[in-house]
Amino acid sequence: MARAKTVSVTVLSAALAVALFSASASGDSKTDKSTVNRSIETQANQTYGDLDSVNGAIDVSANSRAEDVSTVNGSIDIAANVELRSIESVNGNIDADGKLRVTGDLENVNGAIKLRGPSEIDGSIETVNGSVRLTDARVGGKLITVNGGVRLTQSTLQGGLETTWGSVTLEQSQVGGIFRVRKPSQLWSWGSKKSPPRIEVGANSRIESLVLEHEAEVFKHPSATIGSINGPIAGGGVQALAQ
Repeated sequence: MARAKTVSVTVLSAALAVALFSASASGDSKTDKSTVNRSIETQANQTYGDLDSVNGAIDVSANSRAEDVSTVNGSIDIAANVELRSIESVNGNIDADGKLRVTGDLENVNGAIKLRGPSEIDGSIETVNGSVRLTDARVGGKLITVNGGVRLTQSTLQGGLETTWGSVTLEQSQVGGIFRVRKPSQLWSWGSKKSPPRIEVGANSRIESLVLEHEAEVFKHPSATIGSINGPIAGGGVQALAQ
């Protein structure tokens, strides 16, 4: 009886090992990857859990899936046809080249954000000092920055846009909701006087509502539309954007 039980356990263990190997090989398992001073590179056509690094870069390969991707000092490079839950960096750039779907938010502090689409961001995009460049992107939430410049090309922000000092350029792009140039807090007002942010509404672009809480320069292409404008415009009014 004992021998029969031992054989059964051995067979069961072998079967379990085969099942785990098969799940890993097919990408059904969600393996977390975490490191401090090393980079992380995923394999194509695989599914992962969280990808976390402190000082290393993260490379997300083509046709892969992951949950939360975050780093402190490293860059995040994303290949084509990738789906993620969220992306977060502090000092490194976030660069995506190809089809990208993010079901949550995309956040950065000092690094640049570049999405070359087509991209679908269900949540919001937020940065402090880093620039944001979106091409062929749809953002369901809001784009928020303090000092970073923003350039949108053939893109749509459904939840609006907020900036304090960062200039914004729209090229065949749409901003739904409220585009707000926020009044700087007392903390951000210290130091030398800053130039007003420059808002360029390029050809075939549209802003639903522009609210200026402090002075900004506004330039509009003849084919562009701004639903409403409230607040102080530098120079006394909207200026024509050179064609």
